[in-house]
Amino acid sequence: MRLKAKEQIKVLLSQEGIKQKDLAKMLSEKTGHVYSQTNISQKMSRGSFTYN
Repeated sequence: MRLKAKEQIKVLLSQEGIKQKDLAKMLSEKTGHVYSQTNISQKMSRGSFTYN
């Protein structure tokens, strides 16, 4: 069975011990775009979180 992007991200965050708040901070620092915990959560809920 194949996991959806939301589930994959949750598994990866859990394995690495990273919270959504920390992910938002890392993405903001890396991309220069402002991300928040709420923004990350909403993207995951909508399924609009894309990654390579």
